[in-house]
Amino acid sequence: MLNASIANAISLSESPVEKQICNLYSSEENNSPDYDRDALLTMRTMVNIIDQLDEQTMWNYLVNITSFGTRVTGSHGCEKVANYLFTELEGFGLKVRYHDWNDNALSGKNVEATLEGSDKSSDKIFIICGHYDGVPETIGADDNGAGAVSVLCAAKILSKYEFNHTIRFVLFSGEEQGIHGSYYYALDAAKNKDNIVAVLNIDMTGYASNIEDGSSVSIFENFRSRWISEKSVEVNAKYHNHINLEVKIKRMLADCSDHFCFWQNGYDAIFYFESEMNPDYHTPQDGLDTVNITYATKIARLSLATIVELSQITNPIIGKTLFVGGLGPNNFSTITEAIENSLTGDTIKVYDGTYNEQVIIDKSIDLIGEDSENTYIVNNENKPVVSLLEDYIVLSGFSIKNNHNQWCSPGINIESDYNVINKNNVFDNKGYGIGLNNASFNGLFYNKIHNNTDGIMLWRGAAYNQIHNNEILNNEVCGVGISANSDYTCLKWNIIKNNQFGIYTQIGLSDGIGYPEFINAYNNIISHNDYGIYLGLRSSNNKFILNNITDNEVGLFIASASNNNRIWKNNFVNNELHATFDTSFFNIWIRNYWDNRTVNIGPEIIKGSIKNIPWKPLINWINLDLLPSKKPHNIKL
Repeated sequence: MLNASIANAISLSESPVEKQICNLYSSEENNSPDYDRDALLTMRTMVNIIDQLDEQTMWNYLVNITSFGTRVTGSHGCEKVANYLFTELEGFGLKVRYHDWNDNALSGKNVEATLEGSDKSSDKIFIICGHYDGVPETIGADDNGAGAVSVLCAAKILSKYEFNHTIRFVLFSGEEQGIHGSYYYALDAAKNKDNIVAVLNIDMTGYASNIEDGSSVSIFENFRSRWISEKSVEVNAKYHNHINLEVKIKRMLADCSDHFCFWQNGYDAIFYFESEMNPDYHTPQDGLDTVNITYATKIARLSLATIVELSQITNPIIGKTLFVGGLGPNNFSTITEAIENSLTGDTIKVYDGTYNEQVIIDKSIDLIGEDSENTYIVNNENKPVVSLLEDYIVLSGFSIKNNHNQWCSPGINIESDYNVINKNNVFDNKGYGIGLNNASFNGLFYNKIHNNTDGIMLWRGAAYNQIHNNEILNNEVCGVGISANSDYTCLKWNIIKNNQFGIYTQIGLSDGIGYPEFINAYNNIISHNDYGIYLGLRSSNNKFILNNITDNEVGLFIASASNNNRIWKNNFVNNELHATFDTSFFNIWIRNYWDNRTVNIGPEIIKGSIKNIPWKPLINWINLDLLPSKKPHNIKL
């Protein structure tokens, strides 16, 4: 680090962006209109890559680099470190060169390793970099041993994979004397018209004196490089379970490290820096004992994941295939045994039959039954039949039933993210058919979920889940139950029929303080329930659009303090009571079809009640659909 000006930076955005739904569930798919197989494989591979960057490897490299002593540019120590870096990078099978530079009386060498892109039509280059030199009288463990070994670890891991675009791993000298190495490197790149698309600079990422500082990272950007910062924020959110950082975006000149030279030459670049500046940098106290290797590894993982996302991996992990219930090699007698012998990316195919076992999936694999009508997983204990404890699992093609007759004996329990539950038959469970516990970004598609106590239950912050094209029938209580903080649930093209509550929302209870919000329900058939839709206390900001709400005792009920909901273009047909509400405000009803209108002009009146003082009786109140539809909407699954 060249100087301390960064310590006075102004942060314009202190909090991470809201989680974004990734492209795992898209309309262009291999197996169904909701399931993008290629995206899932890429995400599995990304997790595998991130997890390879571990603390022990970081620490071993840091010990090696600092063992050479001081690394002042032009010194024997700096020369030895350059040779060490060159040898290590060459050992990874990369194309390595020295980039020599000379600035009057000072000269040095940068070390560059290249992983050529597989797309020969692309000239795009992505760079991950840091400086390896230091100042006198210190081994510079944080400044910038931590950044240098982050680059070295990235090179070691990524050398095993192929990418569409070229990646360069660059380690600069001369940074501490005035960012000389990166100045001449970026200048030469501009002269050569190298198409450098993005530069990720890592400098001082090893100091954190407390838990708060060890949980966040600063990224410095200029205006034109903001897109790279946003990509890093997106990657951090998508793989948060494996990175575990809060990203703080800083917008200032930040001319104190190697990224600045790329800015000067018209290239986009960002700069990863520790949340709290190390007070011992540029002193003899910047030693190994001041480095928080856990924190440095988190930031290294974030930069690694960002460069992978940008350069686009072309050989995602596709594992071997194992079998259950068959004969020959790779065949096992139980599903549990096959899982124990599997690795990330493997596929386990299960032949027809009944498998009486509790299945725990703790690896990112595909578990595929031969036929959902004839491939049974059953369990006789008061435990979930199938539990998903790792991200990026595919579970498809099974009938799943718990024969234990006491609550709570669930079918599928999900406690992880980005899983696909596809084409299963989940039935007769004395508990929930499918339960999501603090599990987000999952896709539940084309399942038959029937005759359970509850069909699908989401609780404890099970957010951003996609529930599409399922048959949710004859469940004793809820078809779909959504609890506090399970926000941004999306229900589309489902048949939700013959339940006590079709869609039911509730406040936190055991989930802690919070209320279900931002639920989006489109194009569902919600029929023959006691309540088609029951929005419980404080269920606000939800959208119900183009649903067939028919033959229920109550089509839609909105409970107290459930405000700002949108009820648009639904068909309310043959319900005993189409809709009502209790002490809720600012709900918007637009162009719904109401089959009981005798005069097809004017607004539709929705009768309800309010209670403005708790101990006073209810007061009759109304909402209005100002523009009711004159004919039913054409809603098809």
